[in-house]
Amino acid sequence: MKKNVSKLDRLIRIALALLLALLIISNNILGMWRYAAIVIGLVLFVSAFYGSCPIYLFFNFSSKPKK
Repeated sequence: MKKNVSKLDRLIRIALALLLALLIISNNILGMWRYAAIVIGLVLFVSAFYGSCPIYLFFNFSSKPKK
């Protein structure tokens, strides 16, 4: 996959994934929303890890600066 996520974008995604993980662990998110938060957190973490966002690819967008 083509890398299309900048370093700042990656840091924000990791921070949001960790925040969701903390909310899930502390039982602040319950029911159906808990499963949605798990999926969203995993997607954010994996896209930050690989540096590629499938939604960005679909819309032909990149947060990386042009060289």
